Amino acid sequence: MRAEEVKFCPKCGQPVMLEFRFAQDRPVCTVCGFIYFADPKVAVALMLEREGKILLVRRAHDPFRGLWTLPGALLTAAKTPPKRHSVNAWRKLVSPLKSPVF
Repeated sequence: MRAEEVKFCPKCGQPVMLEFRFAQDRPVCTVCGFIYFADPKVAVALMLEREGKILLVRRAHDPFRGLWTLPGALLTAAKTPPKRHSVNAWRKLVSPLKSPVF
């Protein structure tokens, strides 16, 4: 269903209004604040802990460029979450001169 066709919140049933959120107009519930995404994407995040510390990275792209977050990526149909995590973590965090072993 296209965003313009959504008139009521799928979560609580109350009316929605189009508001500019996450770089485009989206239906937002006037009561509970639910934001309707017509084409949601599946993403994964990786939590790496060492000696009680958690690795965070700065976002390089909008939205929220420059804010701290867990390393992550969008999933594609060809990649399962564990493999996607391993490959991205290796590519982004470990020396590219070494070969990963999974």
